[in-house]
Amino acid sequence: MRNRNLVAPFGLWRASIVTAVALPLGLLLAIPLTPSPAAALVTTTFNSSLEGWLVTGDNASVWSSTGGNPGGCFDVNDLATGANNLAVAPPAYLGNWSAMTSADSIRLDLFLHRINGTQVGEPYQFRISGPGGAAHTLGGYMPPQDVWATVGAPLDSTTWVIESGSWSAILAHVNTVLIQVEFISGAEEVRFDNVRLTGTVMPFFDSCVLETFNTAGLGDWSFTSTGGVSNPGSQGNGGGYCRVADGTGVSYALVPARFLGNWSPLDGSGRVTIDTRLVSSAGSVLNVPEFIRISGPGGVAHVSLAIADVSTSLLKWTRYEFPIQASAWTLDSGTWPALLADVTECRIQAELMDGTEVLGIDNFGRLAAACSDPDQTVVLQSPDFAKCSEESFVTIGGIGFNPVDNELYGLVDAASASGGGLYRVTGLGAGVRLQAYATPTQVIFDATGSAFIAEDTGGSVFRWSGGLSSVWVSGFHAGDDDPSGMCFAPPGFDGPNVDPGDILVMDPGYSGPDELWAFKTSVAESELQVIADLPGSPDFRDVTAGPSGVVYTASMNDANNIYSISASGVLTPIALSTPLSGMISLAYDLAAARLYVVETGGNTLRRINPATGAVELLASGFDSFNDGALEFDPETQSVYVADAGMHRVYRFCKTSSTAVPSAARPRAPGEITALSVAPNPARGSTRIAWSLSRAADSRVVVFDVAGRAVRRIAAGAQAAGEASRTWDGRDDSGNPVRSGVYLVRIETARDKRAAWVTLLR
Repeated sequence: MRNRNLVAPFGLWRASIVTAVALPLGLLLAIPLTPSPAAALVTTTFNSSLEGWLVTGDNASVWSSTGGNPGGCFDVNDLATGANNLAVAPPAYLGNWSAMTSADSIRLDLFLHRINGTQVGEPYQFRISGPGGAAHTLGGYMPPQDVWATVGAPLDSTTWVIESGSWSAILAHVNTVLIQVEFISGAEEVRFDNVRLTGTVMPFFDSCVLETFNTAGLGDWSFTSTGGVSNPGSQGNGGGYCRVADGTGVSYALVPARFLGNWSPLDGSGRVTIDTRLVSSAGSVLNVPEFIRISGPGGVAHVSLAIADVSTSLLKWTRYEFPIQASAWTLDSGTWPALLADVTECRIQAELMDGTEVLGIDNFGRLAAACSDPDQTVVLQSPDFAKCSEESFVTIGGIGFNPVDNELYGLVDAASASGGGLYRVTGLGAGVRLQAYATPTQVIFDATGSAFIAEDTGGSVFRWSGGLSSVWVSGFHAGDDDPSGMCFAPPGFDGPNVDPGDILVMDPGYSGPDELWAFKTSVAESELQVIADLPGSPDFRDVTAGPSGVVYTASMNDANNIYSISASGVLTPIALSTPLSGMISLAYDLAAARLYVVETGGNTLRRINPATGAVELLASGFDSFNDGALEFDPETQSVYVADAGMHRVYRFCKTSSTAVPSAARPRAPGEITALSVAPNPARGSTRIAWSLSRAADSRVVVFDVAGRAVRRIAAGAQAAGEASRTWDGRDDSGNPVRSGVYLVRIETARDKRAAWVTLLR
């Protein structure tokens, strides 16, 4: 339908609107259009300012007080370095267009001056989109050169290409209007003026506006003073992200018009969210006085970002959330109600270092209280669990819980030169590599906090303790040694080559036999073979300690069974009620006598009763798993799942359960001997009780699922024994917090404990 040889006649109508009509033969026909008088008109003359218009792409665009048709104009100078230049309409043009008819139209005046290069017909001249779909029109249009021309299109569905959705659904909520302002495959100057939308635009308040960058490109975002912007398509906090390279001066991202307009309905209840990650950096972290700045006719306000708030990890995404309430923002001018009534610009400082950097931005949202968290794909399928927290960690693989510092650690399964190694996932220093390893697959901690890491490439197990790493086991199957899943042999698991407390390690040979080995945590190179060759070609990747005398394993290739293993090496199948394909990692809950399994066939989390083989679906919607993707913490009754494809670690907590410590992984003694929260779930208030074995300075804080402290319950010296406080469900400012899951954590200088509480409103 786009024969670009037929677009030249558009330049002949300099004082009329022209449009494209779809013909049966798929040709473009340029015809004059004189719209009927409309009930309303949205127009921009640019005689005094840009009036909220933005231009995306590679350009140096400015408002000019002269050179328009007549008066001022928007002057766009194409730098011919990459991205296409598109004009983005301000909020005045957005909303419900349903009252418009085919007699209404959108049009503007264009002036094109070619500097060098050749003409290129673009896919569209106008594009509108929203939750109901997207449509465009006038593909291949080329304005005449060095003369003002008017181009427009009627709001008639027969003259637009419906990309998605339906015409009526698109018009019901238009949240983006794009206009093409680049026509040369080289350098050019394009001026535009007198944008007119006839018809009635009814305001439409969208309570949940979010940008995930999961589709290609950067859409209608615009930027200033950058060294280049792009969307890599992966390694964001779920999907793609906006990658901003440092340029000359301070780099800024300008939020699209669909986020702007009337924010008044969000006052006191809404929030602004944004995720950032340093992709590369040099220099020191900046104190950012105006991290996010909103402005409009009624005033200007900003929120700051302190040095301590910025993570320098190149692998962890950090989520920031700012309440839309006056106390959370610094008001620079005007009044808070007047500013929220018409927000015409939202600007993000995309520079956090005083040296050269590349900053990632993802999941920017302007959200009401009822809006869900950004970019969520995982769906809980069982009422027994709630999602308690989520960590974004790029290229995360195997995970392991350290019972000494109560933090989660993880592995990046990559070459050591590419970041492969051991990292903290939570706590202080999260995202900083502790030790380099080559393609590590699984990590396990003993009661002293020493880590044992299976390295696939080298075929060895390393011991990491006190910051020092050494080869601990290197004598697995020669030529086909691929150590993977590990667990502690449970009580009663006493055989010819294994004792309780030894570490069992599965060696799934990719070309040879699958073997089970055991070694001592206190003696290096003490490996002994427990099973020489597991039958068939099962590809057993993981092993976990079960009840006394039993461990469990599962196969990547056998969807119908899991297996129990005795200390004598006897393998017993347990038939499953539901086949599970590609069971890559598993963990055992001693208190509930249940197995947790993640399977790559459907990318789900399952719970299995090993006594009967009954299978339950706990969560779905994961992207992909690597070896060691599952961990269970008996102290908090939490299941950790590492989603390698989404670069996230999820923590799922039991909604009603009493934690029973596991004999397979005893907790190191500490100053904090107990912590409880009751009632749980709680409506309004709940009692937090704890006990110290000795006098110590302690601190009790309530955190939300993003890791932000919302209420400081207690701090200071405490005698040995029990203590308690009541949390009234409010934050430090006295505001009621939202319904959801919260973490209660008590810390001393030598110990810490945590418990989850669900707050209901």
